[in-house]
Amino acid sequence: MREASRRAAAVYALPALAGLAFLPYLDFRANRIVSGDGVMIWSPEGGAIVAGLVLAALTLGTVWARAQALRLGCALGALAVLL
Repeated sequence: MREASRRAAAVYALPALAGLAFLPYLDFRANRIVSGDGVMIWSPEGGAIVAGLVLAALTLGTVWARAQALRLGCALGALAVLL
């Protein structure tokens, strides 16, 4: 992969990892009226730590992978984990 392409991928990957680390991953609410409690990705409920590690690995894979098809696979895998 060309160096310019790798830098462009890092421009998108690094803010995504920062958002994954510092913003709530889920919002639990009793109903739609009350405000919910944000759950961070590193909290132990529901395997969120594993999901966070997989997302981080796939996001970094989009930057470090050399083959275009592998980068596309990493991006689609990250999207599937988010869904």
